[in-house]
Amino acid sequence: MAESIQFAGKFYFRSILLPKAGDSVPQHRHDVPHPTLCGNGAAKYYVDGKAAGTVYAGFAVEIEAGKLHEFVALEDNTRLTCVFD
Repeated sequence: MAESIQFAGKFYFRSILLPKAGDSVPQHRHDVPHPTLCGNGAAKYYVDGKAAGTVYAGFAVEIEAGKLHEFVALEDNTRLTCVFD
């Protein structure tokens, strides 16, 4: 897992590259809601330990504040970017 952080104006971007299918972003939570954009590949995501869906390249999902969430890559080179205001 390779991570990068960038600021642009009032936005904070946390981008994560999952090199291999099956790689994951470990379960974690944030105090604020945020979208997660899939820039490449696809990932299954879990909220509070339950499967919540799949996000594909070019699409985003909203993660509610305080919810535990995790992403698992379904394809090699899956890129996920969390956006915070």
